[in-house]
Amino acid sequence: TETPESERGITTVEDTQLTPGPTESPTPEPPPTVIDDTDNSSEITSQRWTQMTWILVGVLGVSLLLILYLLLIRARLKKRIEEQEDAHIDTVLASEYKQLGDLATEQGNLRLARKCYRKSAHLESIGENPYKTGLAYFQSEQYEDAIIELRKCLQDDALKPRAYFYLAYAHLNIGDFEKADEFFREALQFKADDPYIHVGLGVIAQSRQHYAQAKQHYRKALEYDPNCQEARENLQRLQDY
Repeated sequence: TETPESERGITTVEDTQLTPGPTESPTPEPPPTVIDDTDNSSEITSQRWTQMTWILVGVLGVSLLLILYLLLIRARLKKRIEEQEDAHIDTVLASEYKQLGDLATEQGNLRLARKCYRKSAHLESIGENPYKTGLAYFQSEQYEDAIIELRKCLQDDALKPRAYFYLAYAHLNIGDFEKADEFFREALQFKADDPYIHVGLGVIAQSRQHYAQAKQHYRKALEYDPNCQEARENLQRLQDY
């Protein structure tokens, strides 16, 4: 006779009471991450402003160097022109000597007053020649007055070539490049081999950033005068342009 399974110690599934295990609660989903790009945008804007600032500083620096360079050229040209002028021209005008004479008289220095008055009278006699008066104004850096006197010389064929030359540099020194260019080209018709006419035209072309034309004028100046220091130095500075 078979012994029932319950008696043999075999437990059936139906007889076993299942104890449920711990129930895992569903894992909550993390909240969506919101990317705040405000900081990144501000940083990018700041970097762009920094780059633009440096670019502007660079442009201003180059412009300033160009201005200083042109002023240096003009100063050297003026000095060279004065050195080349054969005639000796007093840079103090007759009216200024007369004022010194009046001041010396007030102070009781009659000897000095007489010397000043004699010098004033001498310069007034020279003043009948507008070319010499114009050069006196030019060398004392009174360029507007020099232009007025030198224009009077344009009616004299003998004085016209040099008058055009100094009128060109007088206008160049006051920044009137259009008139300077006009007078340089007039002077060029009388003396095409003058190196300083070509240097002046080169300076004008360089100020307009016409570098190829400027180089051409500087090379022309060196053809006529290989020792022209201004043309050589200006040409070397334009090698990168």
